[in-house]
Amino acid sequence: MQSEILNQVFILGLLATTIRAATPLILAALGEAFSQRAGVINVGLEGYLLGGAFGGYAVSYYTGSPWIGALGGLVVGAAIAALAGYVMISRRADQIVTGLAVWILVTGAIGVIYRILFREQGGTEARRVPVEKFGTWDIPGLADIPWAGEVLFQQVSLVYIALLAVPAAWLVLRSRYGLQVRSAGENPEALESAGGNVLRVRYLCVIATGGLAGLGGVYLSIGQTSTFDEGLIGGRGFIAIGVAIVGRRNPFGVLLAALVFALADSLQLWLPTVGIELSHQLLAMLPYLVTIVALIGVFGKTRNPQAFLKPFVRQG
Repeated sequence: MQSEILNQVFILGLLATTIRAATPLILAALGEAFSQRAGVINVGLEGYLLGGAFGGYAVSYYTGSPWIGALGGLVVGAAIAALAGYVMISRRADQIVTGLAVWILVTGAIGVIYRILFREQGGTEARRVPVEKFGTWDIPGLADIPWAGEVLFQQVSLVYIALLAVPAAWLVLRSRYGLQVRSAGENPEALESAGGNVLRVRYLCVIATGGLAGLGGVYLSIGQTSTFDEGLIGGRGFIAIGVAIVGRRNPFGVLLAALVFALADSLQLWLPTVGIELSHQLLAMLPYLVTIVALIGVFGKTRNPQAFLKPFVRQG
């Protein structure tokens, strides 16, 4: 009997933790899927997440409202993406190099701003100041459902937003705008000939990626915790790029891939509770190893859009 209870606690805890760990990946990878379909890759996604995490934390600190903080994080993530978009789309710079440059720039800039705003008096290091974070929202009626209620309906609000964003993104991709997104990546010249605007579509996709990643960062800073740390993102931006590719740039594929990677991440917290002792370093590496293996598995099987990574030059 005691063993059954422990097994149930382990499974429920692992699944609930997986959903929470998948949230920032889902948000960031959904935006990335749109951008890649339009022909643009956001290697600076790590910077978008970091900007959103800090923006949400700082705005929440000064306003006392996590919801205003979430809006702040979304705006900061979108602004960083707009900067990257200008360099990649308007200036037609190499997307890979631009993404890496934006990531490095944002990491350095936020480190400096963080120390300026939250510096210890008379010191040079930033102090960790807890802020009001998002609380758990139990959905009435659904939260009482055995198993499913505990896993899906007793979560932070941003988790529900991430899950609802999946079918919403699927519907958008099947809409007229979704057709323009696909055309911008597959045959931008045809889209321009039909009266569309390739640059505008690509800009919107990149900025949307920044906004969604910003929300993902907000979840990490004031959803899961109530503080900010410069190492908070921990490579999730690069994993989210892998999630978008492994999920074949399909919203439901992204959801599935994000859950798999999040499960690998959550195992390091829950395996020791059932007596499975593995090297801490090995468990910490597990989500990254899963990402690499998954990318190797889909390499050559996933077809990129024909105009992927190619700058668009308007004729005439």
